[in-house]
Amino acid sequence: MLEKEKSYNEKHFKAKYNKESFIGNYSYNKNYLYGLLMESLGRFNSGKYVDIQLREMITGYEILTRKGLLQQAKKLIDKAYKLSAKNEKQYYTLLINTCRINLKNMITETDLRNLYVEEIMNSQNQLLDTIKNQNRYYMLSTKILTFMNSKGSARSEQDRLELMGILSDPLLGDIKLTRTLDDKCYFYFTRHLCYLGLNDLENAYVNSKASIDLLKDEDPLSPLMRGRFRTAYGSHLLLLRYFPEKTEEFISSVRYYRRAIYPDRNSLIGRFIDSYNSEILFNIQKARFDENVKLIREFEEELRGLNEHEKSAEYYYFASNAAYTLFISEHYESCRSWLNIALNTGGKVISYRASTMIIILRLLLSYELMEFNMLDSGLLSAYRYFRTKNRLYSSEKLILDFVRNTTKNIPEEKLIENFDILRLKLLKISNNPDEKKAFEPLDVICWLESKISKKPFITLLEEKSSTNT
Repeated sequence: MLEKEKSYNEKHFKAKYNKESFIGNYSYNKNYLYGLLMESLGRFNSGKYVDIQLREMITGYEILTRKGLLQQAKKLIDKAYKLSAKNEKQYYTLLINTCRINLKNMITETDLRNLYVEEIMNSQNQLLDTIKNQNRYYMLSTKILTFMNSKGSARSEQDRLELMGILSDPLLGDIKLTRTLDDKCYFYFTRHLCYLGLNDLENAYVNSKASIDLLKDEDPLSPLMRGRFRTAYGSHLLLLRYFPEKTEEFISSVRYYRRAIYPDRNSLIGRFIDSYNSEILFNIQKARFDENVKLIREFEEELRGLNEHEKSAEYYYFASNAAYTLFISEHYESCRSWLNIALNTGGKVISYRASTMIIILRLLLSYELMEFNMLDSGLLSAYRYFRTKNRLYSSEKLILDFVRNTTKNIPEEKLIENFDILRLKLLKISNNPDEKKAFEPLDVICWLESKISKKPFITLLEEKSSTNT
């Protein structure tokens, strides 16, 4: 019966088949089948992940001790202890040590037992201190990630004070306070993002590079190291787009990052897509637009092997970056396709900056295609969005006012004059720290210059990149 259903809704299913005999035992059968499915999945994943291996060993130990097979139990729990310590699984080590103490309480030699238990208890206390320290670093990294995801960067004095408050935590003042490699990774990662949010790119780079150097002798495919590589290289790639001269470093970093993610790309779909986001943004900065067109095609091929990518916010962020790249290269129909994806996130939350770029790009595309009806609806959507966010900055207001006041019947000379007025106004505020981020990566000023000079937008961006290099 279930196979005939296009989608599963238990309430509707029971109502539809309420006269069938199987409905009486439906809940029992459903739970039984669910249990079989989970058991099958457990066997399939057995031995694949350290956490699962440790849980299986602990379960095996408990079964053996209940059966009175203490020597076999000791061998298994000692093996679990070594595996846990090797992979720095402190939480499991605490539990395993408790098992070891319980096992020793079954030994009759009181003096040996007390000595052994005391040794383990000292180890437990050290582990608890290590976990507390790591949790404090983790909470600091969570604070900066929450800030960056919601605001992107400091665009007001209050934002800057919030970031400085995180940076002033004593744990972020001295690397000697770290106890484990994870602590060190959190230390540099959090400092890097704080400085990035404050637009202090040099200090951001110093800390990001330090986190990369921590892992230089490690294997990115090691189960223990993969997570650290993903975090360190993922954030480093996002930063390197501000350093277009570091091409070799970027290429090396993106290879390490994808290598660490690829085995788990379906379960880490967001991070996998983000590697493409980093590359596309770097190429925009370097004016490597042909490379980006190839990258978008490569990404479209990768999508065929991915599951549930539409549930990832990073997919819509990539869509916005792809749309901008295709807009630059004058592939307007492809730009529209990716823009439509970016505009329909299905409730997924993307950053304010990405949302702003999508809205402005939609207006520019409508203008390029002379679709003035779309301009009107785009303006209405833009004002609705900015009103809900209560964050309409000067640059955004200038652009929206310009589009609203530019009609399809305006003479070309007057239009060029209006372009130049808007360009000068934007230039005036472009160095304002609170407005600067609004011009990344969408270069509205350069687009205006292309309209005034009647040169292709892509040509001016290439010249600008060449000059900056």
